[in-house]
Parts: sequence; structure tokens; C-alpha cells
Amino acid sequence: KSSFDLNKIFRINSPDKFEHTILSSNERSSLQEKIFDFFTEQIKKHQENLKAGCTTYAKNLSDIFDEFAMNAIWDANTKYKDCDRTQVIKLKPSEQVEISCFSDGYYFILKVKDPFGTFDDKSIGCNMNNTLAATEAKEVNHGTGGAGIGLIMTLQKIGTLVFEIDPQKSTTAYAIAEGTQSIREMQRRKKSILFFKK
Repeated sequence: KSSFDLNKIFRINSPDKFEHTILSSNERSSLQEKIFDFFTEQIKKHQENLKAGCTTYAKNLSDIFDEFAMNAIWDANTKYKDCDRTQVIKLKPSEQVEISCFSDGYYFILKVKDPFGTFDDKSIGCNMNNTLAATEAKEVNHGTGGAGIGLIMTLQKIGTLVFEIDPQKSTTAYAIAEGTQSIREMQRRKKSILFFKK
């Protein structure tokens, strides 16, 4: 398929949400806190629907946001790919990154969209077995453009990742946590990475 239908996941028509547009790279830290606070509040609000231990998902999703944001600001944009990431970058309107967080009381979803569409889904193939298989770790690509260690670390924190790619236009990354599944259950189960490309 060419697009991911996010709305079909939710059990209610109007999930709670938090949205923000990143205008500068130095917003990452404060946004990470806001995302943590949003999911923490949602987990407390809906705790009667959730498995014990789900509070960890708030921290996990905020950590994944930081990984997604770095990919969207630096890796996706060829202009900044080799820049010093400790230096603040003011993003032009055509470079700004859209953040959305959703909760329906059962699912907790992080969405990060960049305006470049340069994500190469084939580039992660060499690391896919390492990431998804329950075997001893093999060599992982730690360099640029390999989607290696970042992907593996992300999938240790979440069960499902979705990438929606519109080549040269946008890449949207989703991290999906199921609140009716404890962290331990999620870690025991096989992981899913879904790709939708136009």
C-alpha cells in the first residue's frame, strides 16, 4: 500500500493529541519533556484500561522522539547531514518537522514527519535480521545512512514502527505502543516494521 491509515487504529473517533512544529534543533530537549508529560498524563487518565508497567511507555516514546527528530532534522536533509549536531540550526519553513502524539486510552502513538522524503527503506535491509531476530547480535552499521544501531535501540523500546514514504516529499515515522500489553510482553513478542511507499 502507499499510505498508512492511522485513524483505523483508534478505538474512539477523537483521540487526545499533542502537536508541535519544530522550528529549531534546540527544541528537542524541551519537546522530549512535553512528550513524556503528555503520555504520562494519558497513561494515568486511562490506567483502568492498561496493563501494569505501562508507565514505561511514556519514557520510551519520548526517547524515540529524540531519535526520530535527529533523523528528521539532520539525516533527512542533505544540507545538514554532515553538520555538527551540537550547533543550533534554525529551520526554514521548508525544513520544519511536524510532531504529533495521540492517545485513545489503549494505543499511544508518536508521529514525526519531515518534508524531504529521502528515507531509503532498502538501506535497513542489512540490519533487519539483527533487529528482528532473537539471535545473538551481529555487526551493526554505526555510520551514517545505515539505520543500524538507532533502529535496534528503538525497537528495544517499542513493538511497532511504521514508515510512510513519499519520495522527495516527506517521510513520516510512527512509533506505536499498545497499552493493553505490558512492557515485558512487548519485549518478548516479535517486532514489526511496516513500510508504505508512494
